[in-house]
Amino acid sequence: MNKENIMIKVWYKIRKAFEKLFKKNKIEDQFLSAWTQTLNENAEIYCGLYTSLQRIADDKAKKKEHAIHEWHVRTQYNIQDEKLKQLSTDILLPLSENGTDEEFQKWTCLLLKAAEAAGIRQEAVCTLTLDEGNTNAYLEWNGEPLYLGDTVEVTVGAWYQNGTIIEQGYCIKQEESQD
Repeated sequence: MNKENIMIKVWYKIRKAFEKLFKKNKIEDQFLSAWTQTLNENAEIYCGLYTSLQRIADDKAKKKEHAIHEWHVRTQYNIQDEKLKQLSTDILLPLSENGTDEEFQKWTCLLLKAAEAAGIRQEAVCTLTLDEGNTNAYLEWNGEPLYLGDTVEVTVGAWYQNGTIIEQGYCIKQEESQD
């Protein structure tokens, strides 16, 4: 094989690698864009799944396949956007069936990035005093009733979209000190 043929083969392999990389990035960009738009308009459809998504991204989820499958199912039955439904079928469905840890990290982080771009944020773990704005954002971990003015330790932050509660969090009511 002459030097020119070797260079042509090397060039071809480099070109293929770049094409693959750009195609991969294009799919990720489409995924991020489609999900950002959907979550801007329909964040409430995925209520109850944001904390699961964060747990997957933090590598703390026990049933990550179930959570991703539920994202896919809700998309198929509640969203009219055919492009997003196809992305869900092409990416989330196979992920829920046999995804690797790396794939779970990649796609859940992109979903969380889309949520953030849509104005969806999780309140931090902290101690707070319940007021009219946050009392309904939390459930007490042990089932105790919560009242305005109670001091609580947030264990799982509530999720808000532009100031509106879209997923409740959990807290533990602090004992009142007896002075």
